[in-house]
Amino acid sequence: MCHQVIEKVFKGYFTALKNEVPPFRHELDLLAKRGEFYDSLDEKQKSFLDVLSPLNIEARYPEYKARISKALNKDVCKNLYNQVENLQQWTIEKISLTK
Repeated sequence: MCHQVIEKVFKGYFTALKNEVPPFRHELDLLAKRGEFYDSLDEKQKSFLDVLSPLNIEARYPEYKARISKALNKDVCKNLYNQVENLQQWTIEKISLTK
């Protein structure tokens, strides 16, 4: 779900910037690049996209769920959640500046 939160706010930001329907894609870095806001992300945010993106793909397929379960514990999940919350807020603030 964390991936989807960022995907949706990125698509909202894409629409706010370009006044177009965003591409029907799930790759977060691609959405940011096509929306022309990738360069406004800092290095930490870009690195986080690299961590978050594979989780969406792996969560969709049952054979990957066991591997995800082993890699994610309470502390890792809490950290992911906090980073998602920060990136979501950053994106919402950027969207409000486009109005």
